[in-house]
Amino acid sequence: MMIELAKLDNNELVYGTYEEVEAYAKEKDTWVIRYMDHVNPSTVYKNFKWVGTGLHNPFAVSVPFNYREARSKGNFTASGVNKDKW
Repeated sequence: MMIELAKLDNNELVYGTYEEVEAYAKEKDTWVIRYMDHVNPSTVYKNFKWVGTGLHNPFAVSVPFNYREARSKGNFTASGVNKDKW
């Protein structure tokens, strides 16, 4: 499975497989302007939207996990910031 990073004509930055990105663009009545290579992972999870339907977001930030309670240790945002800390 190959993940594609794309910029749409409506200036939206999205990622998923080729088929998922094209389907999302068609759903939003727009098209892909450019597929990108070599984008820093932190830039992807901060600025791009996951449009995939797979099991999980491949650029999700890893957070501490409590295996005894089967949940993360804290209340984390998508970018890995613990909301309880602030």
